[in-house]
Amino acid sequence: MTGLSVDDIRHIAEEAAKTAVRELLVAMGVDAQDPASLIEMQKDFAHIRTWRESTETIKNHGMIAAVTFIVTGAFGYLVFLFHK
Repeated sequence: MTGLSVDDIRHIAEEAAKTAVRELLVAMGVDAQDPASLIEMQKDFAHIRTWRESTETIKNHGMIAAVTFIVTGAFGYLVFLFHK
């Protein structure tokens, strides 16, 4: 056995996780000790999510418009051919 209790192992794991998260935030340029900095990071992520959702919506609407344009053009061409 290691001689460590379950509580000791849990404490070590929690401290290691906290240290890893702090180092990750510092590497990303965020002061982990400053709540305002963390809130700004959350706002940045929310903005990125909104931007992604907007671009996905535009992409979907663009595809629908392109398909509608092609189908309408093909139908118009067929009507033109057979209307003679």
